[in-house]
This record gives sequence, structure tokens and C-alpha cells, in this order.
Amino acid sequence: MESKKSDDILGRNFYCRAEPEQSPCPAESGDYSYNSDRGSYKCNFCLSVVKWDIYDDRELFDEEEDADSGPMNEDKDFTPEGENIQADFSRDFDLRVDRENSILAFVEKLEVIDSSLAVSINRNTRRIIDIMRSLEISNHSAFRIGLDIPPKAIAINSHIVGTIPNRTTLLKLKLKPETVYAKIRILKTVLTPGKDDRVKREFLSIGKLIGMEESLSLAALEEFEKYKPLSGVIIPYARHTAWLFVMGEKYGFKITQKDLIGLSNAPRNATRKAIKDYREFISNLNSANITPDTHDISRVNEVE
Repeated sequence: MESKKSDDILGRNFYCRAEPEQSPCPAESGDYSYNSDRGSYKCNFCLSVVKWDIYDDRELFDEEEDADSGPMNEDKDFTPEGENIQADFSRDFDLRVDRENSILAFVEKLEVIDSSLAVSINRNTRRIIDIMRSLEISNHSAFRIGLDIPPKAIAINSHIVGTIPNRTTLLKLKLKPETVYAKIRILKTVLTPGKDDRVKREFLSIGKLIGMEESLSLAALEEFEKYKPLSGVIIPYARHTAWLFVMGEKYGFKITQKDLIGLSNAPRNATRKAIKDYREFISNLNSANITPDTHDISRVNEVE
């Protein structure tokens, strides 16, 4: 402590040396906390925010190289698959823990306002987190990482139990009812497409436009309803067109992405992004040794 320079007890130039600044900052060596609700990284020593998650949607609108136009780039750096899997698993585990803690803290507050809804969410917490992570991984705009957890949790729970949350409850929680209700409507189209006859009509219409046999379009629709593949694309027409294209690849129906988009009049960039998402989805199914049903293969034989 420096000597006094006035009649004040500690002096005008006093500062404490008990906790000197650390150099380098502890956050640089990984000593920080992540706030999943805000997407911020905070130093555990000085409590300053050192980084924010940034989400860039520009790739949705950027021109992409046509996947049918040429070979892959063989000169890019190779990363062992095991390293990616380990990093992805660790990241997913941390996010799941964060979401569980956020939901449990939210349920404690909700119990005073709407006890029945609090009990329902608490009972379905694990299932809510599973669905939430699937939607976040698909980078769906209404459920992406960084958005508040409570609206997503309430919407997913409502989809699970089949009820709509009370508007008064949402207002007391300082949540916008329209935002929560919109998420519930999105979940209905993304997670339960088979309950909407319009989806079937759209599949058959797109299939007819691109010259796909009706039997193959129906087979693709059946797998779409069975596996409920997720994509970050929010336009249903683009998702359905992309799924038909990926199923066409699977069963030997040949058409380029350029012809697919031209014949179906589907939005170009959104459809291509959905194709990428669905190709990855199918690859994951193959890795899990999930094979098509026998009736799907018979329908392919009908087309051939």
C-alpha cells in the first residue's frame, strides 16, 4: 500500500496490490465461462466479456459452385476424422449441460406463475434438450444457438404434449407470445410433416415437374416422414425439392442440380444448402447402418 498523501485514511493515490493483474489474461489460456443464452465468453478473473458468438447467414445468399460441375479439391488439408468427432462430442456435451441448467433455473421461476407448465417442462427436460440440439445442429433460424432458451423450451414442450401455452403465462414471463407460437407452428411442419396433406401434394407436384415417377416420389415422401430430416433452410418448398434430389441420387434417378432448380423453380441457394444438409443426414444414417425398407427398393425397381 502506498503512503498517505492527504488526511484521508488511504490517500488519494491508493490502490491495492493484493490481487495484481495477471499477465497474460487467464482467458487466453482457457480460464473463461461461456453463457449459452447470450453467446458470450467471460473471463473468470476480471469478469470481462472477451468474445461473442457471431452468426453469419451470408452463405445462404452467396453463389456456390455447382456440385455437378467438377471434381473435389484434392489439395485441401486433411484433418483426421477422430479429432473432429472428439471436438464435436465435447462441444455438444457442454451445450447440453448449459441447456439443462438454464431450463432447471427457468422452471424454478415458472413454478410460481404456472405450476402445471413447470411440472410438464421438468418432466420432459431431456427430450426437450434432444430436440433442441437437433434443431441447433441443423442451424434452423428459429432455434439456433444464441437465442434465449426459455422460448425454445416452451415451444418444444408444447409440441411434445400437444397443448398451447397460456398467453397470460408468457406475458408474466416477459416473453412475446407471438414468438413462442411461431416456433410451435414451425415445429409442426418440421417434426410432424406427415400430418399435413399439403406436403404430399407438394412432393408429387415437384416430382412431376422434374420427371420423377410417382412411385419414387411417394417412396421419398415416406422416408421423409419416417426420418424427419432437419435442415437449416426455412423454406419448405426448397427442403422438399432437395429431399427428392437426394433420394433420387440414392435410387439412381439422374438429374443435375441446375436442371432440378430450373424445372422445379425452387429457390437456388436455399435448395443447394438443403441438399448439402440432407446429404450429410443420409451419410450419418449410413454410418449408423440404417438401411432403406424393402418396399422402397421395390419401388426403385418399378422406376427402372
